[in-house]
Amino acid sequence: MVTVVRHSQIRGLMAMDGTTILELGEIEAVWLDNAGHVAYLSGREGYFSLDQVADISQQTLSTCGRLVVETPDNLQLLHELRVQSFWGDMLGWVDDFLFDWHTGEIAAYVLAGRSVEPLGEHAVFYPKDVEELAPDYLRLKENAYEDLRPESEGLEGFFSEEPQPGQSRVGLMRHRLYPLLLPQDGPDVVQVKVTAASDELVASGEHHSSPLQAATALLHNHWERLLHNLGRSGQRAKVALALARQHLLGRSQT
Repeated sequence: MVTVVRHSQIRGLMAMDGTTILELGEIEAVWLDNAGHVAYLSGREGYFSLDQVADISQQTLSTCGRLVVETPDNLQLLHELRVQSFWGDMLGWVDDFLFDWHTGEIAAYVLAGRSVEPLGEHAVFYPKDVEELAPDYLRLKENAYEDLRPESEGLEGFFSEEPQPGQSRVGLMRHRLYPLLLPQDGPDVVQVKVTAASDELVASGEHHSSPLQAATALLHNHWERLLHNLGRSGQRAKVALALARQHLLGRSQT
């Protein structure tokens, strides 16, 4: 999934209002809702919902819509939350986590603490391993501790773990592809368009071929997700355009 990011990759990014190009400050916290999904991000200027996120690069996070000044109800932090075994024994804490910034779904949890030292500095578990998520702890299912995996093994294949050159090339190709892709495109058509976009970038002479080849292979394998993201990005673009129009009309009337 090419929209999976780490919490640690989001914190510290500069948030920017995509309709006014104003900087909103750095992202300081990522918040979950009652269902355990990422729902809000926050910084010094306030809160904005995950649905307002238009795009994420390695330097900035682009948003659309108004910030919420007051804290939304029923939110909780996942970062540094205590992790318990099924029997209530303290295992450590959530040092990081991966989530899909289009849907808010958690993809993986990164556990730190002395109990995971045999596996390395961190261990990984998944949403299927969670018995209970409470405001002050996360409890694993009965046999989940035995299924913990070393970080390098447990996060293998996630887009957030791709080398930065590969991630940036995927983002570049994604922006080139969105105007070309149609919702009714099948896998063969999508893959042809992905290859064509890659060939254009190679022909420009401005990009190394190795990261582009890796990005092309990744997008070939995730063509369905690419089309799904196209639909969501289109919806968010319409929202951003409507908000920009409202902003301009409001200014013209003052």
